[in-house]
Order: sequence, then structure tokens, then C-alpha cells
Amino acid sequence: MCPWIVVPELIPQLSFRELPILEIIVKCRRHQPFDTDPESPSQSARQAQNSFATFKLSLLKTMNIGLFHGLLILCALAISPLLCAQDNERRLDQFWLTAEFRYPVSVAILWKTNLEYRSVRDAGERWRTWNFSGEVSFFSIPAVDLTGALRVFYSQENDTLNRTELRPTVGVSVNILRKGRFVIDDRLRFEWRQFFFNFSDLNRSFGRFRNKTNLLFALNKKNPYLDKALSLRLSFEFFMIRDKHLKERFANRHRLEAGLGFRFNDHWRLWLIYYSQYSRNQIEESFNTRENILRLRGTYSL
Repeated sequence: MCPWIVVPELIPQLSFRELPILEIIVKCRRHQPFDTDPESPSQSARQAQNSFATFKLSLLKTMNIGLFHGLLILCALAISPLLCAQDNERRLDQFWLTAEFRYPVSVAILWKTNLEYRSVRDAGERWRTWNFSGEVSFFSIPAVDLTGALRVFYSQENDTLNRTELRPTVGVSVNILRKGRFVIDDRLRFEWRQFFFNFSDLNRSFGRFRNKTNLLFALNKKNPYLDKALSLRLSFEFFMIRDKHLKERFANRHRLEAGLGFRFNDHWRLWLIYYSQYSRNQIEESFNTRENILRLRGTYSL
């Protein structure tokens, strides 16, 4: 039997991003009976021929951590089935179109303005919502961002019912990790929702907490903030209230997100995002309403 010995030779310093072709010399040494004179030319030739059979194995250049990219995408595709469907599940389909404008007031202050259109299909009916919001962020504390926002929603739920919502929001975002391709952060917000319907007896208000954890990963650049960077984002967010008497639709929910974004330059970014979320109307109910949301978001920074 021939024992095989793998001997790496002359392996240079390897980079995780650009692994050069690795040459491995595999040598086989065959044990020979020691019944002849090892100094004889014929025996030396046979030993040289049989003791070391050398060949090269060339490994193709590694696909720039392509395997890891694939695993992340598989995780994104597998997110939705993690939420088990209910027997009495109600399903809604939505499409969101968002335009975001960013203006850096100073090094520590950023102003954002959002214009958004949402379309919802519910049992053959189609809702429409228009959203305008302004948000200011402060970056004076290392690794912590403070935000304040005011959002205004106008929704046409059906031919007879319309509503306007005012939603002031305060929040804090913590940068957990910013290293190379990876960015991980967590954002906690509290929002106060004030509803005004065209029938005044339906008017109501309540407060709600929401927390979102984001993972951002650059697929083709050293970090997601470089030009021409293609990025993958995965996130989980939950919304929570504790008012048992509230009869507002979708007061509590949890949302999973998978999105692909492309940064053209310092000014333009584009995101295609898919959300899978489950909602409930009241505390004692189950999360029996599932919503599939496709969102196209464009961002322009001054």
C-alpha cells in the first residue's frame, strides 16, 4: 500500500479576497524491499522513479468569497418560511415606491425627506396611501445616532372611508459593528400615531414601539459605502403596543426584510426590497395576516 503525503511548497502569503493559484505537490513514496544494493545505478533509478511520483494540482482562483455570498442569499430566500402560516391566514400584497432626499446640514446633522406611494390589495379591493415625512439625525455621540421625525399619511381605504395619520417619532440607533464589508446596527423607535377619519367617531391615537436590527453586507467592494458597491441587506423588525382595548388594524407585527442595493456614486442609490410580515389587530389575537411587500426605493444625497 502506498502512503500519500501532501506537502505544500512555496505557499505565499494569501489574501482572503484574492487567493492566487495554489500549487500543491503531492508525493508518493513506495516502500521498496531492501534486498539490493542501494548504490547500484539501476536500483537508484527505480527508487527515484517509484519513490517520488510528482504531479501538480492547480486550484482555480477562489471566487472572491462567492460561497459566503451564496449562503447569505440563501438565508434571505429562507426568511419567509421561518414564519409558520396560520390555518386562517389572511394574505395581502403591497407595492411601495419611495423617493428619499438627503441633505447634510453639518458634519453631525443629516436631514431626510421622503415621498412614498403604497398600494395594497385586500380581498379584491385596492387601498392607496401617500406618505410625506421629514427626519433629522444627530451623530454627535460615537456609535450612537439620535433621530426625530414627523410623518404624514393619507390613505384611501375604499370609496367611502379615508383617513389621515400624523406620526411623530423619536429613536436611537446603535452601530454594533462596522468592519470591512459588514455593517450591523440596531434601531429603537417610539412613534405616536394620531388618526383622523372622515367619520369623526373613528378617530383615535396610540403609541407604539418598534425595533429593527440590520445586517448590511457589501458583495463586490471592500465596504458598502464605496461607489459601484452592490450590497445585501437582511433585517428583522418588530412592532409592539400593549393597549388591549385598541381596535386599530395591524397594531402589532413583525417584519423580515431582504434587499439588494446599488450605490452609483455619492449622490444616487437604488434599493429593491422584499418584506414578509405578519400582523394582528389586537393583543389577544394571533398573527394571522400575512403581507408580501415589494419596495423600490431611490435615494438622492445633496
